[in-house]
Amino acid sequence: MFEEPGTSLLLLGIGVLASVVINHCIYALAYTSLPISSWQKRPEGTPRLSLLERLPAVGWLLRSRRAEDRSVFGKWFWVRPLLIELLVPWLFLALYVYIDRGNTLPERFIDVPMQRHQFIAYASLLTLLTIATFIDFDEYTIPDAITIPGTILGLLGSTFLVGWNWLEKVHIAVPPFTVLRSLHANSPELFPESWQQGGWLGLGIALATWTVWCTSLVDFRWITRRGWRKAFWYAWASYWRSGNRKLITGLTILGWVCIVVAYYQLERQPWMRLCSALIGMWLGGLLVWAFRMIAGEILGQEALGFGDVTLMSMVGAFFGWQIVWFAFFLAPLFGILIVLASFLATGNSRTPFGPYLSAATAFLMLNWQRTWDYCHEWMVSGVIAPLAVAILLIILGALLWTIHRLKRLLGMDRR
Repeated sequence: MFEEPGTSLLLLGIGVLASVVINHCIYALAYTSLPISSWQKRPEGTPRLSLLERLPAVGWLLRSRRAEDRSVFGKWFWVRPLLIELLVPWLFLALYVYIDRGNTLPERFIDVPMQRHQFIAYASLLTLLTIATFIDFDEYTIPDAITIPGTILGLLGSTFLVGWNWLEKVHIAVPPFTVLRSLHANSPELFPESWQQGGWLGLGIALATWTVWCTSLVDFRWITRRGWRKAFWYAWASYWRSGNRKLITGLTILGWVCIVVAYYQLERQPWMRLCSALIGMWLGGLLVWAFRMIAGEILGQEALGFGDVTLMSMVGAFFGWQIVWFAFFLAPLFGILIVLASFLATGNSRTPFGPYLSAATAFLMLNWQRTWDYCHEWMVSGVIAPLAVAILLIILGALLWTIHRLKRLLGMDRR
């Protein structure tokens, strides 16, 4: 299906549009960034851009010669946007070829509609991760304007597009001995019957996970300097004063209605995919959030930003909680490479954690089938995953506390 030149041109065109959207969102969704995007309102005192100067790639070369832009945005402001708009179209094309050749499906299994849906999922998530990564590099934060729509997109895609989720091989005792099924929240075990329609547990889990995710988005403060009782009091007071409380409350109620309608109207497989995506959203964020809280208490400073939590909730909504857990423990390895690259390029070795998570996620997306084939036998099921989180956090917390104490004993902690 890929031999026609028209397909390549279409994909390159989609990639060009995606690159323009990426560049625009990097500057438009950031909190403090200058309006560098060609489609943002120009700073006062700078002339309007011509149509040629708004064109992908070419426009940045033309703008690089504008003295006004160089003086306001810096001498090299155009380099990164230019590289993004040159590379992303070809990366989209390469991604399509990679998926088209069956690299994201089980061996010897080809399904064109599934591959197209999977390309949409991959391209969408990688676009969102790219935007989040560059904003995180610039401002050490990941805006909710990326992760909230991204999470909702992941939930919708998982529910309605067959092939959005990965497939896993299951061995059975009768011919054909191996069958395929969608990766779900309880993989590698069977999806619990009590989570399906007809049992209230599945509906309760779906509503609870959605409520927890929405509540976590409200702007409230968690301060433990005066004890846990005061921390809950401050959190409750700041919750009711939050500026986005009404918006999130509306989103929560809308989600409740949609989940109840889905419970009664969807068929068995779409409901399983929706329930799995909601659990993936919750468990994905839970691991990062819990580690963030424990590390913050031990170190006395913020170890991870809350944007990292919402970022991995988004990934969990797209592909399930399993990839989030793998990515979380793989991220430090990519962090070494990113820190080295940042130091060589800018002389600065201080980098946020979000890009590490994004890089690990992208790597696992491209190598998921091999990863799951090797690891599924010792992977815990979704039923006991919360208990596994608790055990992992006890181990990680003890290790972090030990390292922190050793650093203080050796005089390496200057706080």
